[in-house]
Amino acid sequence: MENIKCSPPGAAARENALPLPPAYTLAAFLFPWLLWCALIFYLSAQSSFFLQPPDFFSSDKVYHFLGYTVLGYLTARVARAYRPRWSAGRRLAGTVIFCLLYGLSDELHQWFIPGRWVSLGDVLADTLGGWAGAGVSALRNKIKNEHPTSNIQRSTSKL
Repeated sequence: MENIKCSPPGAAARENALPLPPAYTLAAFLFPWLLWCALIFYLSAQSSFFLQPPDFFSSDKVYHFLGYTVLGYLTARVARAYRPRWSAGRRLAGTVIFCLLYGLSDELHQWFIPGRWVSLGDVLADTLGGWAGAGVSALRNKIKNEHPTSNIQRSTSKL
């Protein structure tokens, strides 16, 4: 009788998967991203702010754009660290979609906060900010030409 070797479910997928990132990757990439998401959630839960930022024409949209530019940059860094096989285009698309969905959830959250209102213009500013942040991250990676979890630059010359 022939010996048949059985593997547990998902074993083939685990063999082809990249190794899990080291613990410092969690602290260097995931923690700042989670902290920024929490800060956005906290700020959107406030009916009034203890610090009044300067008010000018469309200042709210500028603040949304800048906040989500940071979120887009951090999201692209997390995607590069945890999904290194993704192309730059896939990282950009994933980041923009995440920022769009997080912006929509932020506006939905604000609907239930007294003194706050929902604005699709804010969602647009959030999405464009996420796109800009992902673009900055992609440009940084192109200039540095390095893996996000190492300080060793990749060689571009062939031996």
